[in-house]
Amino acid sequence: MRGDGLLHLHRFQDDDQIAGFDEHDVEKILELVPLATHNQRGRGTLYVGTAHSGINAERLVEVVEASMSSPIYELLKRPDELHVVEHAHLHARFVEDSVRLALRGILDAYPELEDEDFLAYAEHVLKAVFDGGDPSSLEDERVEASAKLGENIQVAGAKRMEAAADETLSYYVHSPANKVGALVHTKGGDPAEARSLALHLTFARPTFRTRDEVPQDLVDAEREILSNSEEVQSKPENVRDKIVEGQLNKKFYGESVLTDQTWYRADEFTGTVAQYLKERGIELVDYAWYAVG
Repeated sequence: MRGDGLLHLHRFQDDDQIAGFDEHDVEKILELVPLATHNQRGRGTLYVGTAHSGINAERLVEVVEASMSSPIYELLKRPDELHVVEHAHLHARFVEDSVRLALRGILDAYPELEDEDFLAYAEHVLKAVFDGGDPSSLEDERVEASAKLGENIQVAGAKRMEAAADETLSYYVHSPANKVGALVHTKGGDPAEARSLALHLTFARPTFRTRDEVPQDLVDAEREILSNSEEVQSKPENVRDKIVEGQLNKKFYGESVLTDQTWYRADEFTGTVAQYLKERGIELVDYAWYAVG
């Protein structure tokens, strides 16, 4: 947790409101959060080298947690989550603050430590969110997961999306294996139907969004393969081009291009994804899907 500067209370004139908050609201906000802050996770490592017995590992963990703005937890109910956030923002600390507090905390906890004993504290600040689109921004998490699982994990990609007030972010992760998931950024339509698009992505796994994104050399190579196939060569020469184009639409574009794909549930809709979105008034702003493989 870092404090990045003071909040300034703007002067109100003629009882006007600023950003939907009146003067009483602003005063209350400043009372709860006196500093402009942002959440950022950190991992503290405390080293103690001494011949003294009685150094308790759990106590060292407590010292590290107390040096930061707030502990973090793997699972919280909503009221508890609010408490953690409020506590953290009311105790905004820079990394150097945490270092000083951790070293002072260990000396207070174990005053019997001698001058020749060894103390060291390191804090590694983790990224609050990945930068978006750059897999290297997840390097810390990748290394940690590789060490934990004993596998050579590689990050295939990363993407960050932000939705405006009139837009929707929907996601789907295919269970129970949880090895493929999708995120969609849409505008308009029913959010439940937008989520169905995320489910379609995990099923159909398109390579391209529209035909315009497909490289021409890839199309030419696919057309040549189809033209030389035994199925096409066995047909009369005057219909071969038509057959190739039909197969290109069905087998190539229909499988690799999202808007050309047939909707994954025939009992729900029998047209293409493009037709599904148009009929339901959904504008696809962006999407991403990733799979473990």
